[in-house]
Amino acid sequence: MFISRLLLIICFILTSLTCFADQGPTAQDKTHAKANIEIGVDSHERRFFRPYLRFEFPIKKGTIFTEVNYYQRINSQLKGEVDYWIKAGVLYYFTNLLSIEGSLNHFCRHITSRTYRTIFDANEVLGRLWYRTNKMKLGFGGGFYIGGHEWYDNLLVFNYKYPNILKTEFGIEAEFKLINFTKVLHDLEFFIALNENLDLFVRNTKHYEYDNTTYLGMRFKSGGQANNFIRKLEFQTGVLPSYDRYKMESILAIDLEFFKRRDRRLQISLISRIPILRDDAFFHVFRPETIEYPLSLQYERKINKDLLAVGYCIYDITMPVDVDQPFTSNLGVGIGLRNQPFFEKLEKTIRYEVFGGPNFTHTYDAGANVGFNTIQRPLNFGANARARVNAATFDGSLTLFGEFGSEIKIRIFVSGETTKYFDEDTSTVSKWLFGLSLFSWF
Repeated sequence: MFISRLLLIICFILTSLTCFADQGPTAQDKTHAKANIEIGVDSHERRFFRPYLRFEFPIKKGTIFTEVNYYQRINSQLKGEVDYWIKAGVLYYFTNLLSIEGSLNHFCRHITSRTYRTIFDANEVLGRLWYRTNKMKLGFGGGFYIGGHEWYDNLLVFNYKYPNILKTEFGIEAEFKLINFTKVLHDLEFFIALNENLDLFVRNTKHYEYDNTTYLGMRFKSGGQANNFIRKLEFQTGVLPSYDRYKMESILAIDLEFFKRRDRRLQISLISRIPILRDDAFFHVFRPETIEYPLSLQYERKINKDLLAVGYCIYDITMPVDVDQPFTSNLGVGIGLRNQPFFEKLEKTIRYEVFGGPNFTHTYDAGANVGFNTIQRPLNFGANARARVNAATFDGSLTLFGEFGSEIKIRIFVSGETTKYFDEDTSTVSKWLFGLSLFSWF
């Protein structure tokens, strides 16, 4: 315990002293974003889905970073564990090869469509040294736990990545954690890079309070210029100050693009929305009520420079969390029109999209989004109005926002939302939401 705490204190002292020193080059001169999506199967005969987002902001000789990712494992009834990781920290560069990291890593586990009264969580406070070359990456560090599970006291961590073994497309990546000098957790992966944006991998893991599991899957990555499938990533978090059911909600969204040509493309939108239940204190317990997935497949054809036609299929899934309730879903297809490929991107001063078609659960589905904003300024202001209606509900919202940033767009917003139910006693529900969104376009 003393060794790991001492190592962490040294890491944080060095980071604090050197990140704000008067001299020295900046390790990274602009903001940077990264996104991965993993899909596949595991050794317990389930499917898994793992999105990963990382945002980096430069400081003197280093970066401030935040990461969000989660493992979701589901069986045929969409039941299974969801492991969330939320990380934030500082990375300081001594040289191009050597750097030091201080971070707080929060882990928690929930289960969809099953009763799970006691949430398992752990909070790692970690310091780590990194050695990077063009061929490999090596890390070693230690730390301790705050809050969370009482048994966990201290940890040591070792990381290794070798992406091009013997100048081939094969690579390995590993992380080992020694907990209380008695228990070993590991994450060991062997992968092959099909191109700079697509990997096939097999991974064996032993995670917190979980059986040894092997995963086989495919990973889409952002960053490469050629064959870049990921075109957009977004992370949004907002607070509902006066709504008695939820205290906040988070949205994670990644858009993939395939078969892109001058006049057509295929887009897959993967969105997860997580509303957090209100309790006695805001910072007490963060328990999600559901995980909502509005998933869509869209084929877009260009009519002229200001008009695009779209045919779509949308599948809305709602998975209850930590309660024994089945998932609900609805499927719809239809056509639509828009004046730019991505509605949220501030490319035009007036943005719009309209859509409609049959819904196999709610009879029909129709909607419209309209946006007004400034463009090409250091700070842009705008407003979005949205409406969607089917045989069961009407949803409408008005959002006012300000947006700034280069590679990472930072959007501060306030939104009013209303939902009207046509088939229930509760006729209308209204709420206010304010928060922050991070966007990046590739």
